[in-house]
Amino acid sequence: MEQDFFDSKLMLPKFNGLKIYCGGENNCAMCGNILEKKNILKYKSQWIAPDFGAITSGYLLLFSNRCVPSIGYFNKVEFRDVEKLITKTREILSKRYKRNVVFFEHGAVDGYAKKAGCCVAHAHIHAVPIPEDINLALFETDLKAYVGRLKKQKIDRLEEIKKLIKNKSSYLLYITTTGNKFVYDIADKQIPSQMFRKYISNIPEIKTKNSKWLKKNNILGVNEFTWDWRQFRPAQRYNNTANYLLSEFKEELK
Repeated sequence: MEQDFFDSKLMLPKFNGLKIYCGGENNCAMCGNILEKKNILKYKSQWIAPDFGAITSGYLLLFSNRCVPSIGYFNKVEFRDVEKLITKTREILSKRYKRNVVFFEHGAVDGYAKKAGCCVAHAHIHAVPIPEDINLALFETDLKAYVGRLKKQKIDRLEEIKKLIKNKSSYLLYITTTGNKFVYDIADKQIPSQMFRKYISNIPEIKTKNSKWLKKNNILGVNEFTWDWRQFRPAQRYNNTANYLLSEFKEELK
């Protein structure tokens, strides 16, 4: 039986000889996606694409056309566009998957993606349909172990994040299923990679479904790493989301 799994060599876009950099560190997967224009959808100053490491169906990435480290570097137009896109994405995904939707970002400053637990220093927000919110209290307890005193702020507008960037502070953004926006000031501390994905992958319903998928595809040794987009890559789930993005989602976004 053919495995429903992406080969690692197919993971990132081909750059066709072009040298694209994000924050001066690594080849930028987001810029590569924009160049290839494969399975992505344009919305004003933003793009939308399915996530390769789809720990749930309908997992999307919202990312900027301009290559900046995080949304904290956005201008007024980009903030306006991404706010509208988040609202529309929540409505469309909730209707399609009968799930609440959360959004999050590991916000890098000056291209230092690893400090914020981010993998690519090109502004991108994760949109994930989930059966229930993560346990924020437990998440915050874990976060304290890395940053010390917790600096958490509830914000009304994403543009408020610019204050952190001016202070050279990395941050985490989490938008709950009810639309509350929380920002965690990471300052210059370094936190583990993909912290929000770890918590989402441990939601019981999601964990059970992904464990069954691993067993069906006879994939061993990955179960504890379903949060890691480099190791957990369900191809059919990605393809289904891509087909939906370029058909019904595209029509409803107009």
